[in-house]
Amino acid sequence: MVTDLAARAGLSLRQNASGDVGVVEDADPEARRRRLWGDDWLQFGVPALPGPDELDVLLAHTPDEIGERLLGATREVVRAAMATTRMSEWEDVDWSWTSEQMDEYDRLSALHDGLTPLLAEYARAVTESLPAVRAACDGRREPTGRAD
Repeated sequence: MVTDLAARAGLSLRQNASGDVGVVEDADPEARRRRLWGDDWLQFGVPALPGPDELDVLLAHTPDEIGERLLGATREVVRAAMATTRMSEWEDVDWSWTSEQMDEYDRLSALHDGLTPLLAEYARAVTESLPAVRAACDGRREPTGRAD
């Protein structure tokens, strides 16, 4: 049970030369993702995303277009991750589905299938927006190249 708990956290148990057991970081890429992103990764297969309060702080002084892009990318990833959860709930029920439920499941499945491209777009949005977010957090505006 302890070994499973350690693996869930991206760790492993090792015995040293004197026979003592210690916990070490597992070097496997999957274990690194588990350490970095915890339950978000285990449950949804997505990295840990900033929560609403963190987003409010990060985006409070950023240019509107940057804030809208980051917020939109975050929402899309969350929608796809939540679709995964909803699909799992539906798969656990033991009754015949109506045609509307089958259509809804297909819609959720399509959202789930689009998760990887959404994560790529999220990463691109964060990477491209980072200079402006940092500048806003530092209290200065990034040059836009426009005559204001």
